[in-house]
Amino acid sequence: LAIMMLMETGISRSELLGLTWDDFDAEKGVLHINQGLVSYRDVDEGWVTEADGLKNEYRRRAIPIVEPELLKRLREKPHRIVLTPNRYKPEITEEVDTTFIFHSPQGKPYQPNNWNNRVYLPFMKALEKSHPEIPRLSVHELRHTRASLWIAGGMDPYMAARLLGHTDLKMLLKIYDHTDVDTLKKALEETKAS
Repeated sequence: LAIMMLMETGISRSELLGLTWDDFDAEKGVLHINQGLVSYRDVDEGWVTEADGLKNEYRRRAIPIVEPELLKRLREKPHRIVLTPNRYKPEITEEVDTTFIFHSPQGKPYQPNNWNNRVYLPFMKALEKSHPEIPRLSVHELRHTRASLWIAGGMDPYMAARLLGHTDLKMLLKIYDHTDVDTLKKALEETKAS
């Protein structure tokens, strides 16, 4: 579900892991991007994971969920989980309410590198094994791919920039626009026809 969310919305890993249930309007099918989850090493406390706002004011945005399967799965995702037993507490049967949509098995915020190693990389390795023709992409490359697909599909670059939380079109077009010859040909043919 988390990877589907990344692929459909173009949000960053930090934004994905920072999503709380309060950020999801299930009735309207809208995600509100309000914060990102980051980790850093503190001299006294070791690794600290916290919600740390966003890079800039443009990153605060609303994203409509238009993919029916993604919306259905988000609506069905439980807010309360049963903790899984572990080697330290094999007798656990405790239930906890989750704050974050994508959380650790203990219902806590996922440390971004742990999420990458425990969720994302195993998914990409399994995908690569079953479909060797598909290259292994980083989480950020999924964001690039979504933006490129939106633009290649005819989305107005300004709308794509708004969905991604970019301040201007220059960065969007420089980094994400991987327009191929077929897309350029289609654009020219449409212009000629009108």
